[in-house]
Amino acid sequence: MRPAGMPDLLWEVERDVLVGLLKEWLLFEKSRAQQGLRVARLEQPFGKFDSEERYPPFRIQAGRHTFDFRGRIDRIDVSPDGKRARIIDYKTGTLPETMASASARTPLMSGEKIQIVIYRGALSVLRDFEGLECIEGEYLHLQPKDGQIAVCPFTDEELEQALQALPEMLEVVGDGIEKGTFFLRTRGVVRPSGHCEFCEYLPVCGKDRMQREERKASDPAVQKFLKILEPLQ
Repeated sequence: MRPAGMPDLLWEVERDVLVGLLKEWLLFEKSRAQQGLRVARLEQPFGKFDSEERYPPFRIQAGRHTFDFRGRIDRIDVSPDGKRARIIDYKTGTLPETMASASARTPLMSGEKIQIVIYRGALSVLRDFEGLECIEGEYLHLQPKDGQIAVCPFTDEELEQALQALPEMLEVVGDGIEKGTFFLRTRGVVRPSGHCEFCEYLPVCGKDRMQREERKASDPAVQKFLKILEPLQ
């Protein structure tokens, strides 16, 4: 749909880009149709959203903390025998270089990317997917900037290992929430050069955020937080 107030010429350019990206995506899906997986669900919910949608949440017990996750899985592909599935989470924007590299990416990226892992766990509480033996996952980036399709895939084994590591990370997060302890991080594993430009809370941290991050690096609470993320990399 054309945004209100957009000039005719700009809209034509934007529309052409979107149409070109759509064609690339359709060709991509056609090329991998031979893999034997077919779309089974779109926008599959888990957890309660309203009185009409009664799906169980995905629950993680992390020490003394209990986390109930809810969400909607963009797309679930399933094999004809119901034993293999692929979870797809659509993204717009360029795939970060760290996640484009097979040797550098992990499902959790030191706790900075947990969405696909949560979706993997959610299938375990949905009755319609009880017979699955292998669950793969991927972030599927539709990149308007260059009109290309970029895939960031994860194997069943990678997702399973990440699920085993997630409670330990969430326990530290839960302790921090309980005590009101929040750590400033100006850069991370996904964006080593810095991710402040993508953060909506930049004005809260202020211009001296990097200096304050360095000063607090030796704080025992910060050290505990950083140490717990090491196995998740």
